[in-house]
Amino acid sequence: MKEIIEIYSKIVVATFGFIGPSFTLLISIFIDAIEKARIKKEQQLETLQSLYDSLYKSRNNTDIEKGMKKILKENAKQKTNIIKETNLLNPKRQIKRVFIPLIMSLFFISLYYYARTSRCIIENIDALKIIAIILSLCFFAYCLFALWQILNMVIDAKQAAIKDKTDKVVKQEIT
Repeated sequence: MKEIIEIYSKIVVATFGFIGPSFTLLISIFIDAIEKARIKKEQQLETLQSLYDSLYKSRNNTDIEKGMKKILKENAKQKTNIIKETNLLNPKRQIKRVFIPLIMSLFFISLYYYARTSRCIIENIDALKIIAIILSLCFFAYCLFALWQILNMVIDAKQAAIKDKTDKVVKQEIT
């Protein structure tokens, strides 16, 4: 069991060493694609808001209620997805989302190793070790999940940027 925990702790440390440079490279390489995707998502949000505003201004009271229910049903899911994707495109937020759980995971691994030493004065050392490893695993799993989401969003943003470039080239050739 101790060997598994030592291997796990090395994986967490290696991940910490991998994510820092990766984030720096990903954000600097794909900043244009990320920014364009973020602007596009914000425009989609503004479009949804304008739909609500135009419906409110153009109809009478009975039609407003029916129209609002229809728009809310159709666009609630789309709006939450757009907000989620916009948040995923915010580099500062994502760095916090990845590094805080990763640092917490490292902290709990350190706490586990501290509990193994003779300096630990806590009476129920076995419970402390188990809790520290479980919390470390939870934080590390969340970190990997957040990293997976970010990498998928960067790939989608880059593909959208490539598609926009090819669409512009096709449009220029047509005209």
